[in-house]
Amino acid sequence: MYKSFSIISVAALASLASATDPWEGSKAAYQAPPSITVDFQGAPAEVAHYVRSIPANGQPFYTNDPLSISHIVSDGSVPCTFYGVDGLVLPKSTPGLIDVGPPQTITYAVCGYAPGSGYKAKRFEA
Repeated sequence: MYKSFSIISVAALASLASATDPWEGSKAAYQAPPSITVDFQGAPAEVAHYVRSIPANGQPFYTNDPLSISHIVSDGSVPCTFYGVDGLVLPKSTPGLIDVGPPQTITYAVCGYAPGSGYKAKRFEA
């Protein structure tokens, strides 16, 4: 009785040890979009704004526009961080509008994940 239980236990543990990562398929299935469309809005937003398609490659993208920005609107499909001329660093990872305070020229943005900065889970010892 104990011998058969031991054999079954060892076989079960061996099959678990050789199992592949259950999340591997879902990781491969997600592809970040190649770019994200961002609307930079001044005041009033109806006439003072510009739109940029920013690559989602984790590299700086320079806006090349001196307009003082009050709001930034995007769909939030990838996280972005916006950098202002007066030292503003504004992360945005959700869809919709965010306020830029105080309003200022946005010099560049970084969208997506920087190469080699993927999330790594930490394991904690008990």
